[in-house]
Amino acid sequence: YFVRLVDKKYEIVNAEWIPLFVRGSSPAIWEGDIPSNEEVVVALTEQTTRLTEVLAGKLEQPLENPINFGEHSLKTIGSVILFAIWHEGLHTGIIDALNRTTAI
Repeated sequence: YFVRLVDKKYEIVNAEWIPLFVRGSSPAIWEGDIPSNEEVVVALTEQTTRLTEVLAGKLEQPLENPINFGEHSLKTIGSVILFAIWHEGLHTGIIDALNRTTAI
C-alpha cells in the first residue's frame, strides 16, 4: 500500500492475499486458497529486493498527501517506512508475549 504513495505503477504481488492481513483478520477465519508459511516467507524475501529498487533515492521525497495520526504527521516516504518498521515491531512484540504466556 505505502509503496504506491511513491510509485503509482508499483504492482502488488499476491494481491489476493490482502484480505488475509487486513485489520480484524485472523488465521482462524481465513477461507479459500490460503498461502503456506513457506509461500509467505518467499514473498516477503522477494519483496525486500523489489522495495529496495523502487524506493532507492526517494526516502526524502515528500508525500502528495501527508498521513496524519493525531498530532503526528508522516510527510516523506522515509517517515512512512520508519512508521511501518515500528508498527511491525509492535506486532512482533505482541506475538512474542502471546507465545510466552501460552507456553507450557
